[in-house]
Amino acid sequence: MSEDQADASAKLAGLFGKEMAAYKIPLQAFIQYVFHLKSSVMDFLEEETLQLSLAPKTFLHAVKVTDRITNSATLSLSKHKKENQIANRLRALYEEEKITLQELRDFKSALKEATIFAITDKNDNIRYANDKFAEITQYTQSELIGQNHHNLLNSGYHKFEFFQQIRQAIKEGRVWKGEICNRAKDGSFYWVDTTIVPFLDGNGKTYQHISIQHDITDKKHAEEALLKSEKLSLVGEMAAGLAHEIRNPLTTIKGFMQIFSHFSDDKKLLYSKTILEEIERINFIVSELMVFSRAHAVYFTDCCVVDLVEGAIHLLRTEAANTDIVLSYHRTVNEAIIFGEKNQLTQVFLNLIKNSMESLPLGGVIDILLKKENNKVCITIQDNGIGMSEDQLRRLGEPFYTTKETGNGLGLMVSYKIIESHEGTVEVESTRNKGTRFMISFPLEN
Repeated sequence: MSEDQADASAKLAGLFGKEMAAYKIPLQAFIQYVFHLKSSVMDFLEEETLQLSLAPKTFLHAVKVTDRITNSATLSLSKHKKENQIANRLRALYEEEKITLQELRDFKSALKEATIFAITDKNDNIRYANDKFAEITQYTQSELIGQNHHNLLNSGYHKFEFFQQIRQAIKEGRVWKGEICNRAKDGSFYWVDTTIVPFLDGNGKTYQHISIQHDITDKKHAEEALLKSEKLSLVGEMAAGLAHEIRNPLTTIKGFMQIFSHFSDDKKLLYSKTILEEIERINFIVSELMVFSRAHAVYFTDCCVVDLVEGAIHLLRTEAANTDIVLSYHRTVNEAIIFGEKNQLTQVFLNLIKNSMESLPLGGVIDILLKKENNKVCITIQDNGIGMSEDQLRRLGEPFYTTKETGNGLGLMVSYKIIESHEGTVEVESTRNKGTRFMISFPLEN
């Protein structure tokens, strides 16, 4: 056999290996088959050589050609088998990718139809906004595209740190969830429950993010109406105590005025100061009540918890004294600033102290402690009243669940909601016939 014929035979063997790969012949089985075939050929050539029917030179050439053919067939099968495996895997991946892309298209379509949806780049510039996003913001899509989301829709309701936390979460590739108050084109405010999902590039850096939102403006308005209703109810409950608080200085003023003309000039000056102090006391009580009870827009500002707690205690002290209740107040700090809404926080403290007073039908002591701990301000309100059972404690804060005969179950629910909106926490401990302890904490302003 010539060299060209040997090459042709090797190529033919290679094609044979390729065909075997196409028929999914196991590689090990094929190698065994080729080995047995090669052994049979070698046995035949050896026998022919021993019988002098085959020259040694021809024998060596035949061995060389046989090796080339078997090696070519084996390598071809191995190569094409790997290629077929890769091709099959790529084909499977392609089919999976087609399904994935279709799912993504369906998901995107669903988001467009069912949610307020927008895509913004790493600089918070709007790249895409669906019809619902345009509808709630009152801007057209062409007006929205390219605008900075924060600058365009910021209502001023949230503090700077609030948005810093959102940006940090996006930068780190974390999903952010929360409620945001935005401003529409006409200046009106709207609330959205928001989920922000960042998209990362190959280096793990955020290059854009999507926001999936739902309009909760009506829910917020309902909560605000409930808050006002509970506030008016609380004012009504406090009315008797406040009337007595005002009557005391009025009695003092009336008595002084009746005998004022009989005093000498020196005593007139002295008693005039007393009268002015009593008038100032009345003015303070009425002012506190008016600020608390009147309708107002809700804006978070820096406020001192010490002042708010002491103001609530002052409003309730006379009512407590009339029912043989001692309000024992201690603080370890002179100032504790948090970011919040003063009237809402006052409502919380009034509500909790009032609840403790109502748990003391025969009188008792309410200990109020204010301190700082782990960058938080902590307020503890503890009474030695009738306490609650485990079941009552577990249901505390549920709407319309109350342990009082004349209660509506909304006071604590509203208080819990206010504490939550101020990023605070509340814990309650209670034992039957021993008393109840409320522990409230709020993060301090840096």
